[in-house]
Amino acid sequence: MLIVARKKDEWIHIGDDIAIVVHEIRGKTVRLGINAPATVKVGPRPRRKENLIEKFVKRHRKDHIGHGENDTLTPPAGAIEN
Repeated sequence: MLIVARKKDEWIHIGDDIAIVVHEIRGKTVRLGINAPATVKVGPRPRRKENLIEKFVKRHRKDHIGHGENDTLTPPAGAIEN
Protein backbone atom coordinates (compact mmCIF):
# COMPACT_ATOMS: atom_id res chain seq x y z
CA MET A 1 0.00 0.00 0.00
CA LEU A 2 1.28 3.41 -0.94
CA ILE A 3 0.35 6.19 1.47
CA VAL A 4 0.68 9.75 0.22
CA ALA A 5 -0.13 13.15 1.69
CA ARG A 6 -1.91 15.70 -0.47
CA LYS A 7 -3.43 19.12 0.12
CA LYS A 8 -6.60 20.53 -1.39
CA ASP A 9 -6.48 20.62 -5.21
CA GLU A 10 -3.43 18.34 -5.38
CA TRP A 11 -3.58 15.28 -7.64
CA ILE A 12 -2.50 11.64 -7.53
CA HIS A 13 -2.06 9.83 -10.83
CA ILE A 14 -2.40 6.06 -11.23
CA GLY A 15 -1.03 4.85 -14.52
CA ASP A 16 -1.96 6.90 -17.59
CA ASP A 17 -5.73 6.69 -17.20
CA ILE A 18 -6.66 7.38 -13.57
CA ALA A 19 -6.32 10.64 -11.63
CA ILE A 20 -7.53 11.49 -8.13
CA VAL A 21 -7.81 15.04 -6.80
CA VAL A 22 -8.39 16.19 -3.23
CA HIS A 23 -11.52 18.25 -3.82
CA GLU A 24 -12.36 19.39 -0.30
CA ILE A 25 -11.25 18.83 3.29
CA ARG A 26 -13.77 19.42 6.08
CA GLY A 27 -12.70 18.31 9.55
CA LYS A 28 -12.06 14.58 9.33
CA THR A 29 -13.83 14.22 5.96
CA VAL A 30 -11.97 14.36 2.65
CA ARG A 31 -13.87 14.61 -0.63
CA LEU A 32 -12.06 13.14 -3.61
CA GLY A 33 -12.66 13.56 -7.32
CA ILE A 34 -11.76 10.54 -9.46
CA ASN A 35 -11.19 10.61 -13.22
CA ALA A 36 -11.11 7.14 -14.76
CA PRO A 37 -12.16 5.46 -18.00
CA ALA A 38 -15.75 4.19 -18.13
CA THR A 39 -14.42 0.62 -18.11
CA VAL A 40 -12.99 1.07 -14.59
CA LYS A 41 -15.45 0.56 -11.73
CA VAL A 42 -15.14 3.44 -9.29
CA GLY A 43 -16.96 3.70 -5.99
CA PRO A 44 -16.91 2.66 -2.37
CA ARG A 45 -16.58 -1.01 -1.56
CA PRO A 46 -20.07 -2.41 -1.03
CA ARG A 47 -20.89 -3.36 2.55
CA ARG A 48 -21.64 -7.04 2.88
CA LYS A 49 -24.95 -7.91 4.49
CA GLU A 50 -23.23 -10.45 6.77
CA ASN A 51 -20.94 -7.75 8.18
CA LEU A 52 -23.92 -5.50 8.91
CA ILE A 53 -25.72 -8.32 10.74
CA GLU A 54 -22.60 -9.12 12.80
CA LYS A 55 -22.26 -5.47 13.79
CA PHE A 56 -25.95 -5.28 14.72
CA VAL A 57 -25.77 -8.41 16.86
CA LYS A 58 -22.56 -7.32 18.59
CA ARG A 59 -24.04 -3.89 19.33
CA HIS A 60 -27.36 -5.19 20.67
CA ARG A 61 -26.65 -8.66 22.14
CA LYS A 62 -25.71 -7.41 25.63
CA ASP A 63 -29.19 -5.86 25.96
CA HIS A 64 -31.01 -9.11 25.13
CA ILE A 65 -29.05 -11.98 26.73
CA GLY A 66 -30.98 -13.82 29.43
CA HIS A 67 -34.44 -12.60 28.42
CA GLY A 68 -35.87 -16.03 27.48
CA GLU A 69 -37.33 -16.02 24.00
CA ASN A 70 -35.37 -12.87 23.11
CA ASP A 71 -32.03 -14.74 23.44
CA THR A 72 -32.05 -15.21 19.65
CA LEU A 73 -31.39 -11.78 18.26
CA THR A 74 -32.79 -10.92 14.84
CA PRO A 75 -32.53 -7.45 13.33
CA PRO A 76 -35.94 -5.83 12.83
CA ALA A 77 -37.33 -5.83 9.30
CA GLY A 78 -35.77 -3.03 7.25
CA ALA A 79 -32.81 -2.57 9.63
CA ILE A 80 -30.41 -4.04 7.08
CA GLU A 81 -30.51 -2.96 3.47
CA ASN A 82 -28.48 -4.35 0.57
